[in-house]
Amino acid sequence: MNIQKATLSIGSCLLLTGLGLPVYAQTPANSFEEMRAMPQVRIGEKVEVTDETGKKFKAAINGISDNSLDVTVHGIRRELWESQVSRIRRTGTHVGSGAKAGVVGGAIFGAVVAAAACGSDHYYCGYYFGVLVPAWAGVGTGVGALVGLAIPHHETVFSQPGGLSGRRISISPILAKGKMGAQLSVSF
Repeated sequence: MNIQKATLSIGSCLLLTGLGLPVYAQTPANSFEEMRAMPQVRIGEKVEVTDETGKKFKAAINGISDNSLDVTVHGIRRELWESQVSRIRRTGTHVGSGAKAGVVGGAIFGAVVAAAACGSDHYYCGYYFGVLVPAWAGVGTGVGALVGLAIPHHETVFSQPGGLSGRRISISPILAKGKMGAQLSVSF
């Protein structure tokens, strides 16, 4: 009986301690120079770029200079000037953190189940812990990774001072075979 109470107490303390871990957010860069000095994105990383008109598109980063960003959009390489970009967001999932939480939770659950099984049969107590803790830790890892996969993660790594809140008027030429025109964009 004392082993069960001790295991339940230790398991509860570990679970509650693991749930209270602090999370620190990274402050987005205000310039490409700052983004390059403190590498917040890697070459080849997929990001979501919002341009000065508010249009969003997916891009892969090829390079960063102090005032321009070299990206690939739909297989076409483009150079974006800092004045053309309002925000850059990194997208991903929480697979890793979900798996970490799952392995801890699964191991604690396995220890509690093993302790409960030890109460009735002391002879096989070591086997219960040797089998149930790793087995439930594996199940917890898989479940945690799946839950983490289902939770999208969006982190802003660059934000133009003033963001999209400034008033802007933009005129862009439209040139196609046999057609000419202009696109007018107004944002406020």
